[in-house]
Amino acid sequence: MKYTEKLSLSALGLLLAVPMLVGTGEAAPTAGKHAEDVPAGEVRTEERQQAQNTDESERQAEIIIEYLRPEGFEERHISTVNVHALERAGNKHHTDVYRGITVSHGTGDSYRDGQWRDSDGWGLGYTMLFRRERQLSRVTGIGMDLSGGLLAYNHAFPEHGRAFNFMWRVSPHISFHTNKDMTLRFGVTWMHVSNSFGGHNPGYNGVGYTASCNWAF
Repeated sequence: MKYTEKLSLSALGLLLAVPMLVGTGEAAPTAGKHAEDVPAGEVRTEERQQAQNTDESERQAEIIIEYLRPEGFEERHISTVNVHALERAGNKHHTDVYRGITVSHGTGDSYRDGQWRDSDGWGLGYTMLFRRERQLSRVTGIGMDLSGGLLAYNHAFPEHGRAFNFMWRVSPHISFHTNKDMTLRFGVTWMHVSNSFGGHNPGYNGVGYTASCNWAF
């Protein structure tokens, strides 16, 4: 066996021995010897299995509900109720990534051509959410959500728009870990909806409150 391979296995044996030393104070000699006797292929297989078990133990689902009042556009008075059903997809650079679907219901009026027109609609689409959080204590934390989604509506929405829109959200929140498997979050959300085209793009904004429940499974 090459010197570098022996050195790598020795280092791995030391890492495996540290938890045993902390736990019993008697396992150091046998742990180091055992790690050297284990073939490198078996060690890598065990590490992959441990990583897979960790990923499965962190599987999470979340339901987010929010009510948003119109903001920023005097000619569009549209209130919005959103429900986001998400599943945790992983963690990248200390950022939790979620994916799922959004159901949105907008109600209100839009002003065009000298008159107010009904501007109600239902939307359904795919959403990606990115979350950064910081723990303040064992129970509480603060964080920020950023999300983007593409929704198809039951008709052109808002009035004089198109039947699909992008939905962008920013949501600071506070979290409460009720137990090891459930977390509640409460915050405020700023939302922008538009189809990103130059014409027929009567986008609108909303600001309001958000509540969510996250659980591990």
